[in-house]
Amino acid sequence: MSLKRKTLFLCAILFACISFTGSARDIKALQKDFMSWKFGMFIHFNMSTFVPGGWSSGKEDPAKFKPLNLDIGQWADAAKSAKMRYAILTVKHTGGWCLWPSETTDHDVSAFKNYKNGKGDIVKEFVEAFRSRGMKVGLYYCFPLWGKCWPNYMTLPHKDYATGKIDALKLIKAHFKELLTNYGKIDLVWVDQWGSLNGGLKKDDWQKIKSYIHELQPDCIVIANTCKDMVNSDIAEYEYPYSLKLPPLDNTRPSEVCDKLNAGWFANPAGPAVPVRNVDYVVNKMLLPLVSRHSNYLLNCSPEYTGRFHPKTVEMLKKIGEAWDPSDTKKYDKDLYGILTRPVSVIPNNNKFVAVALDGAWDKTARAKAAEILKKHNATATFFIGKTAAEKDKPQLKELVKAGNSLGNASVGAKDLDKVNAMKIRDFVDPVQKHLFWVKTPVAVLFPENRYSWNVWTALNYYQMIITVPKYTVNSAAAASDAAAKLSAGDIVLVKYADTALKELDLLLAGITNNGLKPVSIRKALEASTVKRLRAYVEIPGSAVETGRE
Repeated sequence: MSLKRKTLFLCAILFACISFTGSARDIKALQKDFMSWKFGMFIHFNMSTFVPGGWSSGKEDPAKFKPLNLDIGQWADAAKSAKMRYAILTVKHTGGWCLWPSETTDHDVSAFKNYKNGKGDIVKEFVEAFRSRGMKVGLYYCFPLWGKCWPNYMTLPHKDYATGKIDALKLIKAHFKELLTNYGKIDLVWVDQWGSLNGGLKKDDWQKIKSYIHELQPDCIVIANTCKDMVNSDIAEYEYPYSLKLPPLDNTRPSEVCDKLNAGWFANPAGPAVPVRNVDYVVNKMLLPLVSRHSNYLLNCSPEYTGRFHPKTVEMLKKIGEAWDPSDTKKYDKDLYGILTRPVSVIPNNNKFVAVALDGAWDKTARAKAAEILKKHNATATFFIGKTAAEKDKPQLKELVKAGNSLGNASVGAKDLDKVNAMKIRDFVDPVQKHLFWVKTPVAVLFPENRYSWNVWTALNYYQMIITVPKYTVNSAAAASDAAAKLSAGDIVLVKYADTALKELDLLLAGITNNGLKPVSIRKALEASTVKRLRAYVEIPGSAVETGRE
């Protein structure tokens, strides 16, 4: 046998061995390895980064893609500083723009003439940058959207896509062949809209594609977004900002929760992409509890249109890394929620603070007069704000906050929350919350008639809210005098608006001060207390959060 034939024969044997090894895919071992990663970075960067206020449709002028200083090394360094172990990049999102040079289309990086004159390969830069820092790499890929809007987005880059008659299976498999044969070992593929039957996809196509990915790279984990079964996805996935659902307390399935550090999945070129979460939220309220629940935490960080993270994002990630110890194996949290799974009526503190709140019925004129009365008594309060005020009265609200007051979210009441799911709660809360993003997170006020469902606490955890319930309510001069005489440090008192409310507020504040107490906003009172003291006061076994961090 010639040397050449021997070489070919040996290569054939080697290939057969590799193929055989791949067919015996040890999913349990792969899942166990994935769970050891614990913390990862989701990176939404694509044409949508350059489209103000929305997803890319695929119909944009490719000249819009113009990162001034794309620095994937900065992304990787920031992830490393947070002690993240893996990263996932949106290599093809809703607009179908491929961040790699593809043989299947010119709807790819070759069209981005304002980036390396169309000669770039962002997927290559991504995998090299993160691997060089010892991190695992994953690729996000979007299927045609669910719903009737799918033809408006060129999610599969093909000129006949909107007809729904293309061979979608063939095109998607061609993309994965490029991605999984040209860039070395890919540790994870993360597929969005995986169950869609739009754009030419058929009922059994997902399983065919998933099997094809495993054929190309047997050790590649495949995650189907929002899927909880272990047939369609190797890992149970929770898209927290969308579903507001989290793994249960007794979870045993290998899971992942994705969340956002910045306001949007993609940065908006109209403004800075700064963090809207703090270290306490990321580490104590999500990461540690989720790891205890057999779940990884995938935190999205949005590069700006420059191609770099905002400096505040970099700073926040570094602080997260300083606060989190990946080797910590202690079990954290019976529940994930921010304070406790019951309303708060008293905020214990050593500062003789009484928390004063004004309900959402106070209009702009009344709020201005109330602010003058508060100033006279050297006091602050929490103003609960409804949708109209949040939209139209921002200048006044900024002045109230500047004066030391805080804002609460008055968009929803107890009866609204009693029997609805978490997504419905979001619909109630969002109209106010999105207009108050420029202040510290509002505190929800409710007047509960009974305990709430698990869904309520999941939603409020996402918004970093607690439910506060007044111990005393003032709706008359007599009620103001009575409350002032009975109030103790930590109590919450609510002043309801009426024609005489300004006089009642004045009377209440005077009485509080005369009794040696200090009227402050709910936020001020919370800052003077601790989570531990709040839980101890409520004393409801099994409902408290035990983060182990004060």
